[in-house]
Amino acid sequence: MPVPKNPADQYHFSMITTPWLLALGLAGLLMFVTWIVSVRIKNAGIVDIVWSAGFTPLAWLYVAMGDGWLPRRLLIVAMVSFWSLRLGSHLFRRIRAHHPQEDARYAAFRSEWGEAFDRRMFGFFQLQAVLLWVLTLPFLLACLNGEAQFHSLEFAGLAIWAAGLLGESTADAQLSRFVSKSENRGKICGAG
Repeated sequence: MPVPKNPADQYHFSMITTPWLLALGLAGLLMFVTWIVSVRIKNAGIVDIVWSAGFTPLAWLYVAMGDGWLPRRLLIVAMVSFWSLRLGSHLFRRIRAHHPQEDARYAAFRSEWGEAFDRRMFGFFQLQAVLLWVLTLPFLLACLNGEAQFHSLEFAGLAIWAAGLLGESTADAQLSRFVSKSENRGKICGAG
């Protein structure tokens, strides 16, 4: 992507690229540390916890570096943090309850990849960092939006976020109740 020649465009270009590139570094570092921990505890499933909770520090970075309308930036960080930390804590409880047993997906990789598992998982964790980084771009763009009022689409987005969060929380609770019953061990939840 060529660097803009106009000074005003140059400012806008750097306002997007600087925080976004810092976010890539932060996501990569976060997943690197997670990979080290996963090797030590022999449980790659922790990547799911960190990936979902990882949206929060990136959103805070964008809020801190963005120069958009402050109420919008604060709403974005609140929405992202609430969703991200809710999901991360749900996954933490689930993974902690089964540790040291590894999630079946990662256990299958561990078996299939053998001695190359840790090395290959490093690449997988870094891929998760890149996905996290790409998926946070809309948060950055919202944090750069200087329009000093909420748009009707933002209200619609807030309503969809709330409905999604309620549905996600309800589904997680239903699944937890299903799994907690011994007669359901090994079955797939089809209720709720």
